[in-house]
Amino acid sequence: MIVRSILTAVMCIALVSAAQAVELEQVWMLEGFSQPESVAYDVETGFLYVSNVNGGPSDHNGAGFISRVNLDGTMDELHWTDGLDAPKGLVVSGNHIIVSDIDRIVFIDHLSGEMSLTVDVPGAVFLNDVAIAPQDQ
Repeated sequence: MIVRSILTAVMCIALVSAAQAVELEQVWMLEGFSQPESVAYDVETGFLYVSNVNGGPSDHNGAGFISRVNLDGTMDELHWTDGLDAPKGLVVSGNHIIVSDIDRIVFIDHLSGEMSLTVDVPGAVFLNDVAIAPQDQ
């Protein structure tokens, strides 16, 4: 038991030391968003998708949107999907970008940007993220 504790402590110290040795370099910066909250990468399309709250985090105002960004840091389309309330967390799954939007989950077609399905979550007041369970291969 003591050996396990010592090994665990050594591994933690090694991980912290390794993490401190990494230096990050800014590659690009993009402006123009309106309260960006989350970003997801779509391997199939090669785009980054950014949720923009665009108002109060609990406002049902229809002003929230999703932006589509190129990997070189240029904006492909600022208002790629409009009509959300206050989109926050998002994930790419299959052919959809799935977004938490206060009290509902919205499925957006990853090619067209059209909202294809909206699922209300009864009792929800501040959905903040989306997680997808791994699929068996």
